Amino acid sequence: MKSTKFFYHISLLLCCIVFCLWSCRDEEDKTPEDSWESKHLISCYTIPDSIEVTFHRQDSYFYLAIDMTGKKIISYGINDTLSPTRELFDSLAKANNDTSWYGTSSHIAEALAYPVKTISIISDTDYTTGCTAGTDWVEFGTVCADSWGSFVSNGYPLHDDHVKYIEKKFKDYSLEERSLWYGGGCSINFPYPNTPQTHNLTVSVTFENGLTLSTTKRIDLYSR
Repeated sequence: MKSTKFFYHISLLLCCIVFCLWSCRDEEDKTPEDSWESKHLISCYTIPDSIEVTFHRQDSYFYLAIDMTGKKIISYGINDTLSPTRELFDSLAKANNDTSWYGTSSHIAEALAYPVKTISIISDTDYTTGCTAGTDWVEFGTVCADSWGSFVSNGYPLHDDHVKYIEKKFKDYSLEERSLWYGGGCSINFPYPNTPQTHNLTVSVTFENGLTLSTTKRIDLYSR
């Protein structure tokens, strides 16, 4: 009888241990919530510290993709613990007028922390007759970007698209359209020149807070 009780208690103990281990594993495997209630639409800001430029060909045009990367400042609203970057996140949200959303935010709601002020693309070689070496290519290109800026700056208009795709000359961008770029960058479309050459490009992006990032890229326009 005592032996039976002993094995019963041992079995019960083992079951409890297995259950606890399984529960712990489940807790570890849980992924963050897909969305949550927040007073901020943007849940993550990228503070840019470097840029990368890639060259791409299409049949009738070519384009430069400009990607800006840096430190991610994530909303402390994702969980109940206070993040050490809470003060910085709050200041960025305030600067970008994203403080009264009171709707649902998510992990994909990311944006560049600062509005883009200028983009400059300078080549050491003539691009066209009207764009000689040292002339800024930006005025000849079409800048394409996805922006949260207008939606957030205008107080989250009802039925408006949260992220708007913009495709036009950079000089025609408003401050709102230069703000809160989704995906950390943009692309710039250019027509092929009549006289293709190899170019060493100096690409610079300046933000409204005064930060400037630059890189160089060699592209060959001889063959399509």
